[in-house]
Amino acid sequence: PGKIFFHEEPYIVTAIVGSCVAVCIYDIEKKAGGMCHYNLPFSNQSQNGENNYGEFAIINFLKKLKNSGSRKENVRAKIVGGGQPLDLVKESEKEVGTENIKLAIEILEKFEIKIAGNSTGGCCGKKIRFNTQTGDVQIKKTAPRHGVLPPLKVIDQQCERSQSISSEVQNFNIGEAPFQMFCRLESCTDNAQVVNIGRTRCAE
Repeated sequence: PGKIFFHEEPYIVTAIVGSCVAVCIYDIEKKAGGMCHYNLPFSNQSQNGENNYGEFAIINFLKKLKNSGSRKENVRAKIVGGGQPLDLVKESEKEVGTENIKLAIEILEKFEIKIAGNSTGGCCGKKIRFNTQTGDVQIKKTAPRHGVLPPLKVIDQQCERSQSISSEVQNFNIGEAPFQMFCRLESCTDNAQVVNIGRTRCAE
């Protein structure tokens, strides 16, 4: 994050986004483009470098595009990121992604840049692979950092009791026997996470 890249020659540009946003911008006639990748929507004193902030990064990129001779009617943009990864626990952190998306849309609309697609929000990070010549964006979702999952409540109907677990493995007793609970992230989509929960008897 905090960088913009533009080139008139074909390039594959990659990035990983969580709550930050990557705006992939390209000229459909000149077959040229690049990416601006920023952390926060507006400037504050916590980070250096104006391209860390969307209010500067997107405009700085559009200036490069204009200087190359591109006309706005030929320019397209795709927005990726602005999610709420599961390991963001502060409410203020969760709002950053939404604000990053909102800002990107507002600036692109202000400069009359057509938004050709987006993959925004969700609970997972995303790996991006952007082809500046074709405008194609390949996206692969990633698991939360360190495989951290929010607390889950496991209900054991046989013993009519519940147990909250927040780590991948946790020991506790069911009835008279010691068991080991495990919780493993299987997959993650924009709207849901699939978790494998099970138990095994501890070795005596």
